[in-house]
Amino acid sequence: HSQMKKWIDEVKKRMDILCAANKVWRVQTTVKANFKTGLRFAEFLGYKNEGLMKAYGPDKTDYYRMAKIYL
Repeated sequence: HSQMKKWIDEVKKRMDILCAANKVWRVQTTVKANFKTGLRFAEFLGYKNEGLMKAYGPDKTDYYRMAKIYL
């Protein structure tokens, strides 16, 4: 458990470093609406929910658009 937290913290840190070094101001992803673990992980990484995309998936399932803005 402790090792996993270290790994996740490192992913977050390196993502922020890479975005700053490459002047990336926006990163976005989609997360299946019923995938609670994925939503929590995206939120932990600093992504904000921008809304529900109805019937977005290939099987017409709903997804959330998540984005992190670097300003």
